[in-house]
Amino acid sequence: MVVFPTVKANSEYADDLEAEEYQEMVRRAVIEFNQDSNDTYRWIPMKVLSVHSMFNIGIRFIIKVAMAPSNCTKTIHTENLPLFKPYEKCEPINTLDWKACTFEVFQFNWKVPEKVTLITCSNYNQPSQASSKNWYCVFKRVYSSMKEQIQRFKTYKQNMRLAGKLQFEERGSAIYGETQFSDLTSEEFRKRKK
Repeated sequence: MVVFPTVKANSEYADDLEAEEYQEMVRRAVIEFNQDSNDTYRWIPMKVLSVHSMFNIGIRFIIKVAMAPSNCTKTIHTENLPLFKPYEKCEPINTLDWKACTFEVFQFNWKVPEKVTLITCSNYNQPSQASSKNWYCVFKRVYSSMKEQIQRFKTYKQNMRLAGKLQFEERGSAIYGETQFSDLTSEEFRKRKK
């Protein structure tokens, strides 16, 4: 019997990215990635960034995962262990070398296991306080209090996450990223434009 996750057509699950069915798909995707890569050390999943699903003759999932190179060599057999458990003893070698990899997982209605395909991998940079400080300097931002600075930093991080997602999904030539408005909410931006 094949059990599929309960999903809505053409949906994204931002709230439940750690759901067991997604972890299993990520585990299989990372195993395939490690088998295909020429690296000596295993890549380990650090964070599920997004999950999209679409119905066809099965269910097609597009899963984006942040992965890091670990201190575990490929000779350690971890394929049959739960997703994050085999990597508990593995630690990321370097937080600067993370990749954001996008996998397509296609679950046919009549066939198990699903088909896993690597779509793309790119460098992954989490928004950090260091990058926001550079942004503060470039756009000469000064805030009245520490509370306002913390709130603006949260807004900045949300906007950079959205910009990264839009850039990932961009089919044309648009470039998304930091602007002088990166610390504004959408309401504040609209008011400023009037």
